[in-house]
Formats: sequence, structure tokens, C-alpha cells
Amino acid sequence: MPERLIRYESLSTPRDSGATLVEPADVDLSALAVKAAATSLSAPLLDTTIAALRDELRAELGLSGPIVAAGHQAEFSHAGVFAKRIACDAIAAGLGTRGVYVMVDSDTPKSDRVALPPRDGETQRRFIEIPGLDARFAMSSQAAISADAFRALFDSLADGAAPDAILPVYRDAWLALGDSIQPCDGFEAADAAVEAGLGMRPLRVFRVSSLAETRAFRAFASHWLLNAERLAQIYNNAQAAYRRRHKVRTPQRPVPPLARFGYRIETPFWIKRRGSARQRLFALKYGNRLTLFADEAPIGELAVDAASRAATHDAAWSIEQAGWLLRPRALSLSAFMRLFLSDLFIHGIGGAKYDEVTEGLVADGFGVDLPPLACVTATLRLREPSKLEPSIAAARHAARDARYNPQRHLNGAGAPRELLAERDAAINVHRTLVDTNVRDQAQRRAAFDRIHAANAAVLAANPMILTRVTSRLDELERRRDETAVAADREYFYGLHARSTLESLARRLRNDCGQSLTTSPG
Repeated sequence: MPERLIRYESLSTPRDSGATLVEPADVDLSALAVKAAATSLSAPLLDTTIAALRDELRAELGLSGPIVAAGHQAEFSHAGVFAKRIACDAIAAGLGTRGVYVMVDSDTPKSDRVALPPRDGETQRRFIEIPGLDARFAMSSQAAISADAFRALFDSLADGAAPDAILPVYRDAWLALGDSIQPCDGFEAADAAVEAGLGMRPLRVFRVSSLAETRAFRAFASHWLLNAERLAQIYNNAQAAYRRRHKVRTPQRPVPPLARFGYRIETPFWIKRRGSARQRLFALKYGNRLTLFADEAPIGELAVDAASRAATHDAAWSIEQAGWLLRPRALSLSAFMRLFLSDLFIHGIGGAKYDEVTEGLVADGFGVDLPPLACVTATLRLREPSKLEPSIAAARHAARDARYNPQRHLNGAGAPRELLAERDAAINVHRTLVDTNVRDQAQRRAAFDRIHAANAAVLAANPMILTRVTSRLDELERRRDETAVAADREYFYGLHARSTLESLARRLRNDCGQSLTTSPG
């Protein structure tokens, strides 16, 4: 496996609003794509080669030239995700090609709600339900919902949007699809409209649900199933090596290892029926039979000799004909996209990290090095984070000081003279005990308690002292908490102002041209 261009330690989320991350830094990303396009992936796969299936898939999809691709789930994504689309277009434009975007419609929704920032004076996020979304099912299986329901959703989202938000562009493209709209169609149309509005050429979008029905994908999956035991061991070794390298203690990170139950071997694929929850796909090879399982339940067989021929996979498998849908999981999807679809693939931070596992897996399991990877993300905030910490620290000090030195906080209110005199006397007794090195703990404790009692008496006579300082601290902390929630970077990108997104697009075009990491100047 060649040296990785992306520096793991550099993969951290930009803090400042408007800041971007492009990795590898100081590398011509266009040149990486050109070089990868000229490299033949001639390793065998079934009775053909990866290169032959790669060329066939690209011809089937109408793709040519160096291909720059990115992808993400179908969702109301934040600006850091949208940054991948901007970068994909920018690099592809420099190559004279169209960028490619893979919509991962095979995943279940992360949430059935869209978050909005708190209103002024509040500290809690607001959540708007996405109409008709069922969190149990993949996005491709979600029902079409009335345009009126989506119109109500966008009306609610507008309450949390910035002035001059790009949301109307997004909304209008979504609602233009008709009276009944499937969410994936809405996301595709709306994202494309925003891209056009920002001066981008809308990316060519391919859905995982469609890619999974190509011969290239079935051949890729068949190769894995036929070699399930060997590849599962390589997969788990790559996952364990990643954990050792980066000192990851959690066994399920960055992806869970593949399991084995007797002769049943887990594979990195999902299997599901329409309208049902997805299950893990297991394989068991015995003689000329390859038995497939949805978790522990057998669902069908493939003949090993037929499954070993690429031509077999022009047609749907018998389990597909019976209503089962075969879909990739995270690592198998990334491996497929980088082996067969792209010459340069753009991940976010999470994907760029876990693809270390993918690269080790493919190198050892398929005998080739994956085409190169870039990592792109950005941070946009609807509000700037608070700069109140110094004031909060001072207010905390004042609140503590008011309990131990209430005389400093009288602010002209005064206190009965005898109370202040008693406090001074108590302090003098304590100092004398300390200065004369008296070790009698009872005496020192009594002197200390006398000071506390004197302070309490001054505060009781002037209750506004504590009220004033604690109210000041509470107000500062409330403002900080309100701002922290409102300044989160993961709100839907459509809530941001058009001018903010235009500025981000300019910055990323520059970043991807020069391949440098930047922050706001």
C-alpha cells in the first residue's frame, strides 16, 4: 500500500466560521485525478478484471475523462457536507469534466427531524419533523409525501433561517417536482438548484440503489461472497491495525469487525426487502453452493460456478428476483466507488479516517491500490460563538469573592458598623494564631468559623450583594449557552445566507485550485 497522502493528524474540524479544510495540502488534486485515470487496475475479479468492469460501468453511466466524485446520505446536510459538492465541481471543472455525486439512498435516515437554532433568549434547539419519514427504512424506500406537507416544512424552517437565506431556492426546486414528492427526488432537485444558484455546474447524481443493480456491483459483491472467509479476515485485520495505529479502544470503531457464526461469515453488505428493516448479509460456501442469509435466516443460493462468471451478473440474482435488495455498507461502498467509479474521491473527515481501513483491505484483499482520496469540509455558523469566557471567569471570581469578602461589594450600601468591626476582629484573631504558629486546631477552627459567621452576617444585612453578583454570572452563562447552541456548525446549509455560501464557494474554489488549507483572513 503506498504512503497515504492525507495526514491523519490534520483531519480536524475547522473552528472559525468560513474556515475550510482541504487535504492533502500542497498537492495538485487535479493532477492526482489525471494520474489515477491513466493507471490501469488490472487485478483479476471473477473471470475478468477490475479495469474491464470499471470501463464498462463508466460507459453504462455515460462517464468519461478523469472522474472526481463525492457522496453522502440523502438528508438536510450541513455546510461541511455541501463543501464536498463545491470542491467536487471545482476540481472537475479544472479537468473539463462534470463532477459526480453518489446519493447514499440505501441508508436509513439519521433523524426524522430538522434542527433549528434557538430563538433569541432561548437555549434549546427547536426540531421540525420531516413529514412522512420512517426512520426504520432506507431513504430509497420512503413514501412520496404531498407537496403541501413539504411546503409546511419549509415554512417552519424559514423561522430559523438567516436573512437572505438560500432556502427559497432550495424550497422552490423541491416543490416544483409535483403534488407528491419522494424525499430523495426532493434532495436531488433542491441541491442541484442551489449549485446552479452559486454558479456551479450541477453534479451528475447517481444513487446507490441504482448502482447496486449494475453488473459491476453484482460482480464486486459476488467476488466478496465467494471469498467471504478470506476477505472477512483481511477486513478484520485492517480494522485492528487501524485501532492499534490510532490507539482506538472501542472495538466497534471506526467500523465493527465482521462476525462469524459457525460456517456463516458476515459480509459488508446489507440485505432487505422493500418496506422492511435492513439486515446483515451472511454467506456460507459449500461445494458448488453459496448460501446467503439475512442474519441467521437463509434467503437463497447462488451456484459457485455461475457466480464466478461476470456475465452471470448482467441479470438480477435469484434473491433479487424474490424481492431482496442487496446494498453496500460503509467500507464496501467506499471500496466500490473508489475502485469502479472515481479517479479522485472526496470524503469528509469521518470517511477520510475510516478509509484507512478500506485502503488496507483493498490492497491485501484485491491486490490493488485504491485511487486517491481527498478530504474536504468547512464550517459555517448562523451565529458567532460567544467570547464571554473572560467575563464569565471574572463573574465567577466576583461571586466567590462576595462570599469571603462581602465588604468589597457593598457599593455604597453600607453595613452596620458593629458587623464590620466583628469581621475585622475575627480576622485579626485568625492572623494572630497563624503568625504565632499556634497549632491548636480547635482554636484555629473557632477563629475560622467566626470569620464565616461575620461574613454571613454582613451578607444577611445586605442581601443584594449575592443577588447582584450571582445574577450577573447567571446572565453571562445563559448568553454563552444560548450562543453555543445557536453557533453549532451542523445546521442545515439551506438556512445560511446566499452571500455566505457564495463566499464559501469562492474560498473552496481557491483552495482546490491551490490545494491549501485556509482560514478566514
